[in-house]
Amino acid sequence: RSALDRTLLPGIEQAEWQALAVAGPNIWVAGSPGNLLLHSHDDGETWSVSRTGIEGTISSLAFVEGGRGWAVGSLGRIHVTDDGGFT
Repeated sequence: RSALDRTLLPGIEQAEWQALAVAGPNIWVAGSPGNLLLHSHDDGETWSVSRTGIEGTISSLAFVEGGRGWAVGSLGRIHVTDDGGFT
């Protein structure tokens, strides 16, 4: 059984997950396409999907407790969030 409800995101098998960040029980995963961010708040037991609005690829993620995070994307773009990647 998968912890991610695949009906939330048809075609998720085609995504290339290449960026990972962990802060406490929170886990974030991103890659290509960069407009998708997977997040677990319970050590990977369950997952949610967020649409980031980022075009291209996310190659690196960093998060700290409280939801502050950074994503490095295509062409050296750096994106910042204060709410765990929801915006």
